[in-house]
Amino acid sequence: MAIKTSVQELQVECERLSKEVVRLDSRCDELTRANSETETSAAAMVQQLGDRMREELNSIRNDFDQKFMAQEAENKRLQENINSLKEENASAAQFSDMLEKRAKRLEDEVLGVE
Repeated sequence: MAIKTSVQELQVECERLSKEVVRLDSRCDELTRANSETETSAAAMVQQLGDRMREELNSIRNDFDQKFMAQEAENKRLQENINSLKEENASAAQFSDMLEKRAKRLEDEVLGVE
């Protein structure tokens, strides 16, 4: 009878272990699926982040290009104003010299200096 009881106990233990193996195998499958989903999700997130970064960089680059072009145009306008003012200043200086000479001649005429 002891052998029969031992065999039955072994059969019960084998069934319990078999059920445990099935449960663990199922859990492994779940974890494998979860890992695969996590990898897919992470890859998608990395792709989205990369896309967003490229979009932001392109936006920043476009803004920079626009501001740079606007600044270049402003610099050109200011340089033209400076050149115009230099010309006006030169003309005014020449006119001033001419007026000083005329004033000197008139003064000399009035005072009778030759």
